[in-house]
Amino acid sequence: MKNFDWQAIIFDFDGVVVESGKIKTQAFAELYHPYGEDIVTAVVQFHTQNGGMSRYRKFRHFHEHFLSKPPLTEVEEKQLDIRFSELVVEAVIAAEAVPGAVELIRQQSGKIPLFVASGTPETELKVIVERRGLAPYFTEVRGAPALKKTIIA
Repeated sequence: MKNFDWQAIIFDFDGVVVESGKIKTQAFAELYHPYGEDIVTAVVQFHTQNGGMSRYRKFRHFHEHFLSKPPLTEVEEKQLDIRFSELVVEAVIAAEAVPGAVELIRQQSGKIPLFVASGTPETELKVIVERRGLAPYFTEVRGAPALKKTIIA
């Protein structure tokens, strides 16, 4: 791969570095299962159509638009976040890499700065990247609560 005068390479994480999309889809389905299959279907559809959106924005959307409830409190959002993390972190650490992704990262590291910009919470993302042994290859790993477009800018 030629550098083409690139200044950096910015990777998303889920579905780009790691095959973790299904893991997160299943976690959303499990979180909203108590509300019935229609809600689960709507949640899964919204999640898959808005892959780069942070889980916090999704939680708020589901709560207000699908469950027709008042906005989430900070405590309610934190409880959802903790449960979601419990469902996904170890599974994402153990998930298969996207074919060729790790090889590309290793090959380009040291030639050009590499970054991760993800909708995954930053503290969680850093743990996952570290535990997968990828941290040394990245100049910086950034995630929510910052928006991906802000991180990239």
